[in-house]
Amino acid sequence: MSATQANDVTGEATVEQQGPSFTDGLRALADLLDANPQIDTQWRDYRFILFVGSSEELARTAVGIGGQWEKSEDHYYCNLDRSLGGGVGIQVTTARGNVCERVQVGTETVMVPAPDAPMVEEERPVYEWKCPESLLGVAR
Repeated sequence: MSATQANDVTGEATVEQQGPSFTDGLRALADLLDANPQIDTQWRDYRFILFVGSSEELARTAVGIGGQWEKSEDHYYCNLDRSLGGGVGIQVTTARGNVCERVQVGTETVMVPAPDAPMVEEERPVYEWKCPESLLGVAR
């Protein structure tokens, strides 16, 4: 927790820490795990996730942090992942639509219920997501 107050010399706002910071909490967790070998960490996987609002912010954040990143995608998100070792990593993520383009690649015929017949054929579009090979190229 922090509080903002005016600097006595410059009059500019400064932030005063009140209690442990987030990184203090992470260090405390690491110390706890080191001090308690009975805690099974065999299956651990800790990923710190940063959500951003655009492909440019995704790339700028990863480039700013530095290191080796891997791209991954799922049904909803486009991610850049960086391993820090020991099952710990950082992920910068944004909505897939911020990075990829939804493209119609064809149509399909499906059977659907109809009010005046048991089932009728209906043609529907088929879409795929086209995503760039490298996301880091959009950093500005």
